[in-house]
Amino acid sequence: FASTNTMLYENYEACNNYPVILDFKIATECNLECIMCSEYSSSAIRKTCNSPAAEAVEFGHEFIRQVSEIIPFLKEARFSGGEPFLNNIYFVIWDLIVSKNPECKISVQTNGTILNQKIKTLLESGNFHINVSVDSANPKVYPLIRRNGDFSKLTKNLKYFADYSEHRNIQLGITSCNMKDNTFELPGILNLANSLNAKLWYSDVYFPLVNALWVMNSSQLDNIAEFLENVKIESNAEIANHNHIVYTDTISRIKNFAAQAKRREDKSEFVSAAKLKNDLKNILKENISSDPELWERIEQLLDSFGNCKMIDLANEIKKYYKADFVYNQLGLMNEDELRRNFDCLKFVIL
Repeated sequence: FASTNTMLYENYEACNNYPVILDFKIATECNLECIMCSEYSSSAIRKTCNSPAAEAVEFGHEFIRQVSEIIPFLKEARFSGGEPFLNNIYFVIWDLIVSKNPECKISVQTNGTILNQKIKTLLESGNFHINVSVDSANPKVYPLIRRNGDFSKLTKNLKYFADYSEHRNIQLGITSCNMKDNTFELPGILNLANSLNAKLWYSDVYFPLVNALWVMNSSQLDNIAEFLENVKIESNAEIANHNHIVYTDTISRIKNFAAQAKRREDKSEFVSAAKLKNDLKNILKENISSDPELWERIEQLLDSFGNCKMIDLANEIKKYYKADFVYNQLGLMNEDELRRNFDCLKFVIL
């Protein structure tokens, strides 16, 4: 519950005339090509796949003027990306915050691979709080998830951020995606966080489907939960106790995915590809009108699957998701990605 987005806004009293929190997500410049990301959030991925998608939007003087008017009233400003330390506009905004409102909390979600003297000087000038995204503490696995990432550079920078946080008496954070590709890495990430006295959060990946846990069958999920439960976790300090709670909560969520999968399997709650196509068409009809070409790709793909049994994605959307969110996520995928993601919905008896 403590990790839900609404809780982020419970720390401050409301102001009648100005917002007290700004959340900046205007950066897509990034040096990594993470497997759960897309060209819409990473310039490195755009470059690799030669995609013109989501080219950088120009935020000019008028944008800066509007932000400047709000800055004196802020209690917190949050920055994510892309990689924030590669986005020039963020440096302009950070300088404004430091000069106009030096007590404002500046939270930066970074991949931890970018650190130079300019950034070190900046961090010392303001009330910066660092959260680092780490999806594996294994040097062999880390670059498979965060492509282009250098694990040795990450660990060196993590040490700097940990020392910085300690001498500033603030809390370092480590966030990790919880997905098929790294579930057996979660204990290592927990131990890393504890060693750095960092507060840990795991976030479940729901899309892309190819990385999501919820589409796996119950036996696979049971095996993951059993493995994680059998790992001995030391929790003998305040942060370690917090991190252990986060870890056990994550196991509970994996067990919940397993229970949902078991119900699907016991009740044979699967549909043919043809029925899934028709049901999706009804649920997504408003979105299809805005991007008919995407629907044509999905329709042709499902037609190629014949009558194989599939998880009822249409029913999942009705229960848990907004149709425009799902359609947008599918729209981020190229042909190969789209097929691999819909392949994950096929029911296979192991």
